[in-house]
Parts: sequence; structure tokens; C-alpha cells
Amino acid sequence: MNARTVKLLRSYSRSTGTTLNDAKHHWLTTPRNERGGIRAEMERSLWRKELQEFRKKWNLQGKEAAGALNVPYDTWRKWEAMMGTPPRWAQIALRTMMRDFKKSV
Repeated sequence: MNARTVKLLRSYSRSTGTTLNDAKHHWLTTPRNERGGIRAEMERSLWRKELQEFRKKWNLQGKEAAGALNVPYDTWRKWEAMMGTPPRWAQIALRTMMRDFKKSV
């Protein structure tokens, strides 16, 4: 198991309320050719957690956070509902924007 998979398993276990051992067991007992769906769910879970931490850190509402990152609010809501994630290159850009964000008061 690589470091990214372990990080995904930790995030997945926190977001679903299962133990890390249960998440690992589920991952390891799933046939390799069927792990894509589980990995996608874990990716969505991790992305949702990052978005929620950004909102919490800056005390933003959903529309404010979406506007701060120049993302349509409907897209933001889908990400928070774990209905998708942006492409990898867009995640990198959004993470940079979240890291460099300064709230104007």
C-alpha cells in the first residue's frame, strides 16, 4: 500500500465513521479490478474534507467559499456532497488558491 492509499483510507474511515482497520480490510478484500470505485469514493471524501477545512478556517458560507475560489456554487455543492471531484490539475490549482487565500474584511 502506498502513502496516498493510506491517506485516503484514513480520510475515508473518518468520513464514514468506520475504523481504520475496517477500511483497510474492505480495501484489501476487494478484488484489484474493483478497487477503482472505492478509490474514487475515498478521493471524493478527502476532497470534501479539504473544502470543509477551508470553509471552517476562514468562517465562510458555501457561496462565499465558492466565490473566493472562482468556482460555480452548484459545483461546490456537488463536491461537498461527494458527488465528484475536479480533475487532478484543477485540485492542485484550487489547493494553491486555498493556501494563499486572505480574507478581506
